[in-house]
Amino acid sequence: MSVGKVNRYCTDEVANNLRAIFRKPSDYPVLHKPVIFSSRGGLLRKSELNLKSVGLTDFDVSDLCGLAIRGSLKAYDVYTRGANDRRGRQAPAERPNRMQ
Repeated sequence: MSVGKVNRYCTDEVANNLRAIFRKPSDYPVLHKPVIFSSRGGLLRKSELNLKSVGLTDFDVSDLCGLAIRGSLKAYDVYTRGANDRRGRQAPAERPNRMQ
């Protein structure tokens, strides 16, 4: 794992929030394990084992896979429309009629 990611995500606030989410004592060590989802919600077996090792259930892992799909679709929508495409657009009623 890269040092930059550990420095960014391994803050005291993040570690304390993770302990609270998983209902662990404040001295419980927080491990940062990589998890890889595909854009179609697929999950590597090792990633699944990493998630289950921190106490997530099959239902929780399934929810995360569904969220990966939703996030991928939202990102694709922004990509196809363009991030700045909506700023200069006219509403459909304001567009000149080109059929005249």
